[in-house]
Order: sequence, then C-alpha cells, then structure tokens
Amino acid sequence: MEQRRKFIRLAVDATVSYKLQDSGNSPAVAELQDISISGVRMVGDKPLVKGALLDIVLRIPGLKEEIKVKGVLKWQRNLGMQIYDTGVEFTQIDDSGKALIVEFIKGNVGMVEDRREFVRCKLNAVIGYRLYDDLSSEVKYCESVDVSASGLKLVIKEEMEKGTKLRVSFKLPDEDGEIIALCTIVAWSQAKTDGAHEAGIEFLEISPEDQIKVGKYVKRNFGIMD
Repeated sequence: MEQRRKFIRLAVDATVSYKLQDSGNSPAVAELQDISISGVRMVGDKPLVKGALLDIVLRIPGLKEEIKVKGVLKWQRNLGMQIYDTGVEFTQIDDSGKALIVEFIKGNVGMVEDRREFVRCKLNAVIGYRLYDDLSSEVKYCESVDVSASGLKLVIKEEMEKGTKLRVSFKLPDEDGEIIALCTIVAWSQAKTDGAHEAGIEFLEISPEDQIKVGKYVKRNFGIMD
C-alpha cells in the first residue's frame, strides 16, 4: 500500500455511504471530495478513530454501478461545527470496482467538462525560459508546481504580464531528453507573500511527441496507463 499512496487523487462531486466493519449500525453518508485507485477523501459529520475499518459504497455520477470497497481510516481532521475531513485507504476492492474507478479517472484526465480545465499533477522541475520574440535574450530559470497536457504552473521571481509569450524547456522525471515548448503564453500571474510570483502558462506550440510524453506522465501519476 505504500506505493499506492503516491497516486494523485481526482476531485469529484459525489456521495459515499460507510459504516464500521462488522457493525449493525445504519450506514452514514458523507460527501466524496476526491478519489484515486488507492483511496478516497470524504467530508462528513461523524468522528472516527484512526485505523477504523470501514465498509464503503461509492456512488459516482456517470458510472453505471455502485462501487463497494473495504478501507482503513488513515487520518481525520476536525473542520469545526462537527464537520470532519477524512482520508481512507482501500484495503479490499475487486477487479470490477477498480476498473470502474480507472474508467472514471481516464474520462477526466483530459478535459474536465464542468471546470473547462485540464487535470494537473504535481511536477517539481527546473524550467528554462526566455522571451519568444527575442532569441538573443538571456535564458532564465524558475521552478514548476504542476503540469497538465495544456500547460504549466510556475513559481517565478519576476512579474509576468498576461499574454507574454515565452519559449520554455524542462525535463520530466524518468524521461530522456527535454520537453520543448516553442511557444507558450502567460494565462495568469499573481504575487505571492514572499515576493515571488505564481504564473500559469499555456502551451501554444509543442510537438505531438512531447505532448504525448506530458500526457503519459500525468496518467502515470493517476496510476493508469493507456
């Protein structure tokens, strides 16, 4: 289970019912917050003890069947007003349930329809960048926060105006060669409290091969492959 905890979770608006294993109590209902093939995060009104063993039923919009799993409570945080944020790791899930979760995640790794944005995963990498229209300009470096098939989120020292075009290069973990985006555009930028800036950049010109590499990296971090 140690390896599974590395999988990134996908935000989802759904409900989950659960009860203590071998308990005759009626199931409690909570709001499902996110899901991966290794577990769920949910918010409800019942305090639970770390290590509690749970029988869980997931009801996810768009999936034709309920998913029944067993899990163990890994952590719980009191948000106040008797509301509890809860993390559960699956201990038992059958192949059909796992396949349904993978199907749901695959359907949302691309465009998430209700948010109009691409699913992102964490990426800690050094990013080289320079102004698009000035090839003689100095190559500067910053750090990435996350990546999607459509772009990057960066932490950068200088303020970037929205609409600024950049050339960027970076490496993905466990991949040979650099990802080269010949043209990107700054979609947004905001100041941080430490004086640095966060910026979101969108890929405008990137080779199909490099885009496939980025897509595969994101999928690997969700625990799925084509």
